[in-house]
Amino acid sequence: QLQRRGRRLLASTQAHLGAEDQLLAALAPPVLSSRFLAGDRLVLDGIQEGSAMFAYVVGYDELVLAHGARACMEWINAVYQRLDACVDEASGATKVETFNNFVLLYS
Repeated sequence: QLQRRGRRLLASTQAHLGAEDQLLAALAPPVLSSRFLAGDRLVLDGIQEGSAMFAYVVGYDELVLAHGARACMEWINAVYQRLDACVDEASGATKVETFNNFVLLYS
């Protein structure tokens, strides 16, 4: 019985670790999550200079109510595709996060 409990505990722990890895990968940029998953516990890089762009779509919730979720998602996806194309063209630019009506880029 003790061995069965041990196996269940091990399986449960492995499942939780897998879920934590998935959550980290979903929330952090790949450059950071891969370093954490590789065992780095302090991820700190020196940067001499840089730029950040924060974009927020004002009135997004009202647009969803007025035009429906599908129309707004199609529109916001088109906007983000254009931003992604700009990031791809810009040397050294990286998209950090996109969430609903918010995007963060840095270079």
